[in-house]
Amino acid sequence: MSVWRKRLFEQIGDVFQEPQVKRTRTAHDGYFLCPKCDTHQLIPCQNGVHCSSCKLTIEVECRDLTIDFIQHMLDMVRSDHSTCKPGGRVAVTTMAGDMVFLTWTCSDCQQLEILL
Repeated sequence: MSVWRKRLFEQIGDVFQEPQVKRTRTAHDGYFLCPKCDTHQLIPCQNGVHCSSCKLTIEVECRDLTIDFIQHMLDMVRSDHSTCKPGGRVAVTTMAGDMVFLTWTCSDCQQLEILL
């Protein structure tokens, strides 16, 4: 399991649980901060995202890991739950084999959706 991937996903989860307060922790252009050095933004690279300061690379299935992209993903899964009561939670979920995922769970039907 990648500790840095898990910490990045926790940061993303925090941002989307309390958006008005937490979104200021991201860089001005919507990229997330490096969970290792906590000072530079993670920029897209071939394998996922990369910190130009501490040289950390986090493998993710998304090369444009921004607030706007995550918001778009959330909008898509919420539209699939349009008949459910509003609400849900973004979280980090560890599954078999220590695989770490960013997930959203519908607060009405309790269905788990994997975002990343």
